[in-house]
Amino acid sequence: MISLLFVLGAQASSPAAPELSPDALKAEIAAVDAEYFRLLWKDCEAPEKLRALISPDQEFYHDQHGLTIGPAADLSFVARRCDNLARTGASTRRVIVPGTFRVDPVPGFGAVATGRHRFYRTDPGKPERFLGSATFSVVWKRTGASWQSYRVLSLDHRKASKP
Repeated sequence: MISLLFVLGAQASSPAAPELSPDALKAEIAAVDAEYFRLLWKDCEAPEKLRALISPDQEFYHDQHGLTIGPAADLSFVARRCDNLARTGASTRRVIVPGTFRVDPVPGFGAVATGRHRFYRTDPGKPERFLGSATFSVVWKRTGASWQSYRVLSLDHRKASKP
């Protein structure tokens, strides 16, 4: 029992990464968010890079697909998307709605990013079309000098309205 208390105390008192200014934190989280979504939607060659951005115990809450835990669901999604890309040549693009991206610090742990994003699809030889939008909240956990998604909420999905 004493050794457990010592270990917990040592973890609590271990030096944390230096806190960033609000602007520096927002820029850093915006960059990791962009990389996460680039790997999720665009890159079929780097599943280990995506895995490195996902906490092993990530909880992902989705209003249409439910709860998934860990990186397996994201990696499975990428494999399916890449198979579809190879078969059809279709690609998807994500855009954060201007003025909606916000980052708040969680001192000693990381940050929370929130916003609304839109998704667009391009099929070969056709113009890009709007698919829909959703709100997102990501709790980013700082692990040394890197970041990992720890808790994710993907909610309020709205499909594009038909003309």
